[in-house]
Amino acid sequence: MKAVSTVGYDLYSERFGQPQITPAALIKSLIVKAAAEVEGHRFSTHFLIGEWVDVVDAWQLRSWEEYRDVSRLGRKPRIGGKQRETLWTIFEHVRAGLAGRGVVTWSDVFGRLTDSLTESGSQPFEFAVVDEAPDLGLAEPDRLVADVDAALVQ
Repeated sequence: MKAVSTVGYDLYSERFGQPQITPAALIKSLIVKAAAEVEGHRFSTHFLIGEWVDVVDAWQLRSWEEYRDVSRLGRKPRIGGKQRETLWTIFEHVRAGLAGRGVVTWSDVFGRLTDSLTESGSQPFEFAVVDEAPDLGLAEPDRLVADVDAALVQ
């Protein structure tokens, strides 16, 4: 039995080459730098990291339109259109910084795998057994096992 991250890493490596996973410290550094370049906002580093991890990266948002339209149910504080525009400017800088360094997040790994598997119509597994499903992030089950029958074992 393998961890979902190991399966994702192996499948990604087979299709695209070994991924260079972004360390959390680099994400934080890119967010701090990007936020410093955007004037007039009052978002804390803590909030920006949370918004990146739980919304932008988790949902693999790649455009202003996707971020503008994504539901942020349960997220605090509520943010309006202008605030979202400011936030997206920051997150665009973060995405560019990651791309420029040739690194990916775990959500990127599973997102790219999903796109590849969907386009090719291939299914790497007939089924998946998931133990401790609450330990999975948003990207793993949503992306990796799209089109795969899953049996949930609690």
